[in-house]
Amino acid sequence: MIKTGKKLRNALPILIALILPLVVKDSPFYSSVLIMTAVYAMLAMAWNLTAGFTGLIAFNHIALFGIGAYTTTLLQVLYGVNAWIGMLAGGLVAAVVGMAFIYPAARLKGLFMALATIAFSIAVQILFVNWRIVIYTGKYPKYIGGAVGIFLPIKEESLINLQWHTTKLPYCYIAILLLMLEYFVIRKIMNSRIGYYFLAIRDDDLAAEHIGINTTRYKVLSMGIASFFSGIAGCFYAQYLLFVEPFSYMSITFMFTISLITLVGGLGTLEGPILGSIFYVPLSTLLRVMIGGTRFAPAALIILAAILIVTAIKFPEGLHGILRRIRK
Repeated sequence: MIKTGKKLRNALPILIALILPLVVKDSPFYSSVLIMTAVYAMLAMAWNLTAGFTGLIAFNHIALFGIGAYTTTLLQVLYGVNAWIGMLAGGLVAAVVGMAFIYPAARLKGLFMALATIAFSIAVQILFVNWRIVIYTGKYPKYIGGAVGIFLPIKEESLINLQWHTTKLPYCYIAILLLMLEYFVIRKIMNSRIGYYFLAIRDDDLAAEHIGINTTRYKVLSMGIASFFSGIAGCFYAQYLLFVEPFSYMSITFMFTISLITLVGGLGTLEGPILGSIFYVPLSTLLRVMIGGTRFAPAALIILAAILIVTAIKFPEGLHGILRRIRK
């Protein structure tokens, strides 16, 4: 009886996630909120894997998010590669870049790791702002990229092309399924020996080395997994907007927002990033709608910041801790 109740309790969030897109399918606004919640949750889970489970306080995930988006975009624009193949390629490129960067920086800790990854993200953003590609489609060259960004080619609506122009319902389901995939992969990893190594490194990496754990290897592995899912999130986001540009995709402010979402939801927990995204995205959207506009936009941000600060102070374990108390 207890096992049956536990299975039903675990299946309930999945059931709600699959029914919710049908509830909001007739509203492009609420469908967009649902999609953005899933994208934020994917990035937050990736950051939580490194910061919450492995102890790597890194802020380069947003650069990897942008690298994944640019990879799938350029493959489609320049070579006509299918969007799904481009998404996989974007995740793999982001993983390789993330691991290549973190390998020499693996011995940095705390503030030094944070500063190094922030510098990396800013450098990548500056690179894409100033990098333009020349395409010869006729007599005169055409420049794409740089600060103006790149538009993805418009194709026929289909699952193969990963494009829909009359409805957002397929995007809702794909975003939710990608989030579920990331969640189950990270949960599987954290329940394995590799996950225990991650936790040992987080608690005391020096002690982990003394018991025979190759801390550099597993830090690089943790960053590689997080980078892959960050890149996948960027690829999906680019495919959803059909446009990429470096200022919003690689904004360090966006990265700090993702970190705050994870802290509010519950750092070092599997469900925390999802709960934080469910709390933050609809709330921030509601505040912008209610008191938004050019004149009152700062007021919306101040109110949102105050709510998040109070939440973090009153509930240091995050929303996950609150739900755990309710379950008990």
